[in-house]
Amino acid sequence: MEQSSSSNIMDNQRLPQHENVTNVSLPNMVNVMPAAENGVPNPHGDDLILDRETRIRLQNQGYSKTYLKRKNCHIENLEDKQNTLTDIIDEIIQGGN
Repeated sequence: MEQSSSSNIMDNQRLPQHENVTNVSLPNMVNVMPAAENGVPNPHGDDLILDRETRIRLQNQGYSKTYLKRKNCHIENLEDKQNTLTDIIDEIIQGGN
């Protein structure tokens, strides 16, 4: 009574059968990755192949930008707190006179 899950999908509907799958070309190194000028496969699809030093430098630039952004955000937060405290102190001094 029970049937395999591969032959039945939701309410006993079968998957469409493909007539001819023998003539389908499978991906290989030649047709999957475009080759750069020197023939080295490039998985990114562009003509730019980065050496190790360039990759590390670009990665470090990304880290530097993130660090600088976080640092600037922290500085702005501290400046806001300083301004708030200055306003509170000024109110206390004005109220005392």
